[in-house]
Amino acid sequence: MTDEETPDVTTVGSFVWAKVSGHPFWPGQVVETGPGIKARAGYVVVRFFGSNDFASLKPAPEQIKPYKAGTTTTPGKKNRKVRA
Repeated sequence: MTDEETPDVTTVGSFVWAKVSGHPFWPGQVVETGPGIKARAGYVVVRFFGSNDFASLKPAPEQIKPYKAGTTTTPGKKNRKVRA
């Protein structure tokens, strides 16, 4: 995969930044549906790291973004200059 390609955030096993209403983007992984884990048609299930909570989210940029290794900022956060 080249840098110009955007990873598919709907592929099971993909590492993503995901956002649910009222919370900031949080790292997680796309997982398969199973007993007790349901998703509406066209949605993907994300397991959030640290809490092991699950959410069914639509694969739209305002809810799911691909995780890019080596980045140090959370999506949605702006890098601000530190004043001396």
